[in-house]
Amino acid sequence: MKEQPLTISCDDPLLDDPACAEADGKAMWEHYLHGTPLDPLIARRVQMRSERIRERVFREHGYLNVAVDLIREGRDEE
Repeated sequence: MKEQPLTISCDDPLLDDPACAEADGKAMWEHYLHGTPLDPLIARRVQMRSERIRERVFREHGYLNVAVDLIREGRDEE
C-alpha cells in the first residue's frame, strides 16, 4: 500500500470545514478511548487547527501565563 504524503497546506479547505472538523474530532476521541488507528492526515489537520487557534489567542491576548495565577488562587483559598 502506498503511503500518502503528510502535506497539508494552511489553505486546505478541509481545515475550515465544520463537518470535517467534527469528523476529525470524533476520530481523535475514538483513537484516545479505544485505540482505533488514527489516519496521519487527520492528526495533521487537528495539529494545524490547534496551531491556528494558539496563534489567534496569542495575537488577541498576548502571552498568557495562567498556570501561575491559578496556582496562586488555589493556595490563597486554603
